[in-house]
Amino acid sequence: MTSKRTTHSFSLTSLAVLVLAPIPAGRAQTAAPQALLQPASAPAVRDERWRRVGPELTALHEQYQAFLTASAKRTSQSARQFQTADRSLQIKQDMVVIDTAADGNVALLEAALEKLGAVDIVAFQRVVSARLPLGAIPALADIEWLRFARPARLFQHVGATTSQGDPAMRTPAARASYGVTGSGVTVGVLSDTFDCGGASPGDYATDMETGDLPAGIEVLADGVCGTDEGRAMLQLIYDVAPGAELSFHTAFGGQAAFALGIEELAGCPFGSEVGCTAAVDRAEVIVDDVGYLAEPMFQDGIIAQAIDVAYGSAVPYFSSAGNSARASWEHSFAPSGIVPPSYGSGNAHDFDPGGGVDIFQKISLPSGVTVISFQWDQPFFSVSGAPGSANDIDVCLYTEPPGVTPVGCALASNVGADPVEVLSITNPGAAVTANLVVVKWLPGGGPDPGLMKYVAFRSDFSVVDPYPTTLAGASFGHNNAMGAVGVGAAFYDSTPAYGTDPALLESFSSAGGTPILFDTAGTRLAMPVVRERPQIVAPDGANTTFFGSDIADPGDGSDLDAFPNFFGTSAAAPHAAAVAALMR
Repeated sequence: MTSKRTTHSFSLTSLAVLVLAPIPAGRAQTAAPQALLQPASAPAVRDERWRRVGPELTALHEQYQAFLTASAKRTSQSARQFQTADRSLQIKQDMVVIDTAADGNVALLEAALEKLGAVDIVAFQRVVSARLPLGAIPALADIEWLRFARPARLFQHVGATTSQGDPAMRTPAARASYGVTGSGVTVGVLSDTFDCGGASPGDYATDMETGDLPAGIEVLADGVCGTDEGRAMLQLIYDVAPGAELSFHTAFGGQAAFALGIEELAGCPFGSEVGCTAAVDRAEVIVDDVGYLAEPMFQDGIIAQAIDVAYGSAVPYFSSAGNSARASWEHSFAPSGIVPPSYGSGNAHDFDPGGGVDIFQKISLPSGVTVISFQWDQPFFSVSGAPGSANDIDVCLYTEPPGVTPVGCALASNVGADPVEVLSITNPGAAVTANLVVVKWLPGGGPDPGLMKYVAFRSDFSVVDPYPTTLAGASFGHNNAMGAVGVGAAFYDSTPAYGTDPALLESFSSAGGTPILFDTAGTRLAMPVVRERPQIVAPDGANTTFFGSDIADPGDGSDLDAFPNFFGTSAAAPHAAAVAALMR
């Protein structure tokens, strides 16, 4: 089994557009890890203007200005698009998707963003998502009705043909025995895009000609051009439930756009947000494969709440559990009394559970880009309003042995905002040992936090320090919602139908167990709520006509073709949703 599984090829299409920090032309990349989205300097005092714009958008604007300067000096007339190294950003045509939180009147914030040239503005509760010109980022600090803004950083759980997931679930026998095809049931999909008109190999018209998709798929919103992963998901659903009606809505565009898209697919049931306008008949089953890095871990965010509205209207909702296995760490804060090197003023967490003190957690940093979402036990302003987070916690990365200055730090101003920091690191060489530091900023950092947690969006990320460390589940956010069915992945050829009983879980499939500590009003619960997520496992590694990469036949003749194979919980979730369509 091991030899088969190591051939799997899946990617975090996730990290959905291109990645941070462009490398200047003619300059070789150094072998040392580098932080992405790091501003040239952070202020000594984290004032209101810093909180509104934040370090990520500040750094992005600096990189964009450097790009413009370099472009002006080029003698070549060939046009170049600004790109970054962090694929969690949504950047197209010199615009970036942002999530903002309104400090007061949401309509006034929407109007102010429009004046800055923002487009695709969507509001959901107090969150406003939009595409903002990169040049307008500094002007965000002047918006009176803005509590804070941040890039809407997301991830997808990726890692003439028919899906091998169909026989893996034995659904051909179910269709024959019970006479079901999904007829009369509409399945709605949320992903990046559906049909970019040639941006991906093939298109919807070709899929109809080859019989891989039916005519008449309703597209509520297709968003800015992506990889058409949504169309690949629909191909898998059509193989299993060929009689179902199909619809699509992009999940890109920020958290507010995602949440509203869920409610629109569900037909705008009672309790939907103002602005929900259902353009098609409601879906009886909905599935997604997208998550946002700043979704709350310990509280139901706006996407989770939209799922619960759909669930309350009897619409089952399936969500990919993630591809980060147990690349997650949890612990209560233990003050060390030590200020990290070159940090300024702060109190670092002590990772040593014994009598000693150690502010450095040794980690194995894989080759490529690693993105870490770090959160702690405070309510989100963007979910429940004031007061927001009572404390300000940062996370930094140092080399091994720890150098005088950090490789980079996540330095958002969290007091009165959201308790989340996102750190991106690129490692151009082989895996190396590095050191994480968690530190409460001083002065003004508030009380010590209780439970802290981070998730690294790499299944090959690991902690290598000498202390006993039990890694936690990496599944969080809306796939942990009360109304969601979290879906893990098993390679189609490692299921009972292909001779492996029980099915063998993919090594990268995310575990659950993230506790809910606050209600949506921001009140701490008397007892944490731990929801059993993911609940089910479905097959991945199946064929599509264009998405993924082809693998060698596992040895049983199940993949002798050249069609690409779609891996990850992004492929598992639509298989599960298709079975639900047959059952309905």
